[in-house]
Amino acid sequence: MNAVRFAAAFALGGFSVAAFGDWHLFPLPIAALAALCWLWAREPAPRAAAALGFAFGAGLFLVGWSWVYVSLHDFGGMPWPLAALATLLVCLYLALFPAAVGYVQAWLASPPAVRLMVVVPALWTLAEWLRSWLLTGISWLTLGYSQLDGPLAGFAPIVGVFGVSFLAAVAAGAFAVLARLRGDRATYAAAGLVVALAIGGWALRAIDWMTPHGEPVAVSLL
Repeated sequence: MNAVRFAAAFALGGFSVAAFGDWHLFPLPIAALAALCWLWAREPAPRAAAALGFAFGAGLFLVGWSWVYVSLHDFGGMPWPLAALATLLVCLYLALFPAAVGYVQAWLASPPAVRLMVVVPALWTLAEWLRSWLLTGISWLTLGYSQLDGPLAGFAPIVGVFGVSFLAAVAAGAFAVLARLRGDRATYAAAGLVVALAIGGWALRAIDWMTPHGEPVAVSLL
């Protein structure tokens, strides 16, 4: 596998963390995942695809989980070598989930457009769901949470955070298909899918899903 592609996947994962912070760049994780799908499409070997997924996950969690080191060292008093090692190990463990997505999507035989817009989103969502409960579960940096300010948030009351993760991954796969710049049915389907998700999401955001009952209750949090 090309080392440049490995480094690019790592950078894509790291940059996507910006959507979870104060910047609220909700298109960024979709664009990053679309670029990862584009890289996967050029690495048909399952092991190479797994390496790309691992690099993406390593970038995502090493950047997004840097606060764990601060918690362990600055507030917990753990010596910095142990805190750094513990943070590194847990991030590398979490990177195994996108690595598994990369391996399985390359291993399964399916047309490219179906793989990008159906198989990868389904596997990505399954991996996030497994990560949320396996070995007590770590749901930090779930893709769906990055879409709170975007149109896909309109689907959240209906499908929940993992449903939003799936739809975001579908959008990413569709953009990866569009990047091929081919005028075939798959390209038209991808374009229609992106438009439908955007319009449907914005329309659902206009619905008031909750109705208050009774007088407001004052509470204090200590």
